[in-house]
Amino acid sequence: PNAREYLNVVGSAQEINKLAKKDLEEYIYEHHYKQYVGTYSETELKKMAKDWASKRVGKIDSYTFAYAKDWSSSDHELNAILSKYKGIYVNNVWGKDSQKFLDAIVKGVQSKFHPVGTDTIKAIFDHECGHILDYTLGLRDIFEIKEIYDSYAKKGISELTNDLSQYAWDNSSRNKYAEMIAEAYAEYKNNPRPRKIVTKIGIIIDNLTKRGKK
Repeated sequence: PNAREYLNVVGSAQEINKLAKKDLEEYIYEHHYKQYVGTYSETELKKMAKDWASKRVGKIDSYTFAYAKDWSSSDHELNAILSKYKGIYVNNVWGKDSQKFLDAIVKGVQSKFHPVGTDTIKAIFDHECGHILDYTLGLRDIFEIKEIYDSYAKKGISELTNDLSQYAWDNSSRNKYAEMIAEAYAEYKNNPRPRKIVTKIGIIIDNLTKRGKK
């Protein structure tokens, strides 16, 4: 149940980003920039607010299938504004054509870029749910999970490709454990015979969700 806090919306990444940018522009202008009208013109300040909002929301990579965002911020007011956008988004570049989407997913699995058994659109959603569970349960901070990744890093991180997937380690995530967790969860939910590393991580997640806490 605690995961609901991070799953308030499911939809188009482009549309959700657009709504979030609008809210952020209004917030930053009204609470921070508007007081400088006179020193700067209203037009200049609104452009500054728009630029700030765009930078805060970020761009959508054309190659990314989907996103799970928690919109974390140390600013309490920003958290309150953006909490409604926490959730899972599909990139319209792929979502607008389901066959093109599926073909790309299948190709990714065949090349070992993504895990065995995750060659469906459902598996992409499960991957993002893995991120939601990570946010909820603090999976990236659990010793047993960190130890799995770190053991590969010691002997050659590329070996993780054969045991899980290339994307589990070859990605631009700010947290090195995050994609390994999501990739393992996607296989755990979709491969009838999940592999050793997948089963280890899957059981950890199952046990934590049953307890409902870290």
